Amino acid sequence: MKKILVPTDFSKLSEDALAFAIEVAQKYEATITLVTSLHYDFYPEIHDATIVTSTLLKKVEESSKEQMNQLIARYNVSGVSIDEYISDETLITILNEKITHEAYDLVIMGTSGSSGIDEFLEGSNTEKVVRKAACPVISISGKTVLDEIKRVMIPIDIDDIRMSFLQEVASMEALFNVQLDFVWVRTVHNIENEEEISRETSKLIQSLGIKAFTFHIVRSVSPSVGILRYVEEENIDMIAMATHARKGIAHWLLGSLTEDTVNHVKVPVWSFKMDSDEKRIDLDSVEPIMEVSSYTKIEMPVD
Repeated sequence: MKKILVPTDFSKLSEDALAFAIEVAQKYEATITLVTSLHYDFYPEIHDATIVTSTLLKKVEESSKEQMNQLIARYNVSGVSIDEYISDETLITILNEKITHEAYDLVIMGTSGSSGIDEFLEGSNTEKVVRKAACPVISISGKTVLDEIKRVMIPIDIDDIRMSFLQEVASMEALFNVQLDFVWVRTVHNIENEEEISRETSKLIQSLGIKAFTFHIVRSVSPSVGILRYVEEENIDMIAMATHARKGIAHWLLGSLTEDTVNHVKVPVWSFKMDSDEKRIDLDSVEPIMEVSSYTKIEMPVD
């Protein structure tokens, strides 16, 4: 963990994201690049203008540079190296160019704000970044303290487990030193044997060197309801999920929840974009390496 990207629209939530990124950077001796986009999708003054003139663009660029300098100056005492990047490209284009060509490790951003970073998970810039960024993304919805993240929930789709995602989760466990709660939500449509799923999944997780974990099976009317209830009832500090073009776990959280439901998720969300062409893991093929699985079944009422 050496290089972190932080998109900003100069809102309070963007500043919360920067403050959290600084905590991460201080702990792991990383640097931060603040990024803002002058693209009309991101900047409200351009988006709402009837006519976009060169004078308006120059005014917006000068204002962005001034706000960027003020923001960096406020956090200059942190001891973390912070630089800036302003472009008229779309936000996701900027981020992926930086990630691909300059080897950034992580994006940290707010889930709502005064401009393009708003309405998280509803077609916004944040949702696009979550689905398309070429490195892990941490999305926060308010002030977040690194040392207060102790338990992370990882929803598992047993029909769509990819090794790349589990490897990233293993790296995250080592990075943040957290307890991992792997959760499979069983609905009325699932006919799999619970004990076998628990045993095989636990063996797979442990084979990657992940030690501080538990595996839980939650019964619920739908994956999304089970996940959100688990977060609330178990006092989860962060959710970690895989995404690839609104499939699997991402579809549960990005594609099927109403805005009202999503607004109840106040914990940070760590996401990783999987390669849709990557081979899925067949749980039956996992070599047996542990005798006892960490199996817990939590009954959830079906509404």
